[in-house]
Amino acid sequence: MKIINTIINQQKDATQKVKFKSIKKHKPICTLLEEYYTELLRLHPPNSNFSVRTKNLNGIVYTTFQLLSIELAIIGDKKLAGIVCDLLFCVHEEVFKVQLPEKNHLEKKLIELILNYCRLIKPSKVELVSLSLLKLQEKIPTLKVRVISNKNLIGTCVMWQKDMSQMLELERLMSLTPWFSKDFLLINFFGNKKSVPVLWCKEYYLGHLALLLHLLNEYFYISADRGKGYMKMAARHIRCDGKRVKEARLHKLSTEILSNPEKNKHLISSIREMIEAIANVKDKSPSISVESEPKN
Repeated sequence: MKIINTIINQQKDATQKVKFKSIKKHKPICTLLEEYYTELLRLHPPNSNFSVRTKNLNGIVYTTFQLLSIELAIIGDKKLAGIVCDLLFCVHEEVFKVQLPEKNHLEKKLIELILNYCRLIKPSKVELVSLSLLKLQEKIPTLKVRVISNKNLIGTCVMWQKDMSQMLELERLMSLTPWFSKDFLLINFFGNKKSVPVLWCKEYYLGHLALLLHLLNEYFYISADRGKGYMKMAARHIRCDGKRVKEARLHKLSTEILSNPEKNKHLISSIREMIEAIANVKDKSPSISVESEPKN
């Protein structure tokens, strides 16, 4: 917990120091913050002549906020989100201290990514990314951007209920299928409160995807947030040959497949095997690393 300890030791306010020390009880959060700091420096080492690679920075920032949000949701302590937000801010400040001449450029990139994240996900006021944006607005009074929802958007997304490592394995297995016409990240599918396409499914395989969603829900891997149906929320993020997909169609396809078990024996078996495979994945501390862009 090198960077966490550094930040704690720098605090002059006793109350703030106690708050920051309380985060040590939550090792996954500490690990993510430490990795975040390391990855930002690795992306752009001190005294480097290379410009910040936006794609990699994008991946590190988005992935970190998603993983931290999942950990906070599991813990269920509303006050903890504010503490993590303050720590994130301090981590950025520590990175800027090392960057020196590149500070302004990197800071602008981080702010831009956080703003874009808010525009994409439309978070409620109490979410980590919203709190981070509000803290940035405290520091930069001219940063007046209305991207945070005024409503607490409960019941508007599909939630992943199991370990992060299992979700990543599911993503890997899905990417090996011929179902999709575009690459995807499941971290953009789960917890996403805006109607944006994430999964671009081919017409022939839409039933396969519908069945996978049905069985994931049956085995308690996914659910809708309160008040909505998981298929309805999932449909908002699925496009079939470029067209929007309706909840009723997903339900119909999965029901038709399960109603004819003999005819669809191989399909049902293959998807159940996929779910069994993710069930066998042991929980690991998730890494926030992203692959480097290929050199020109």
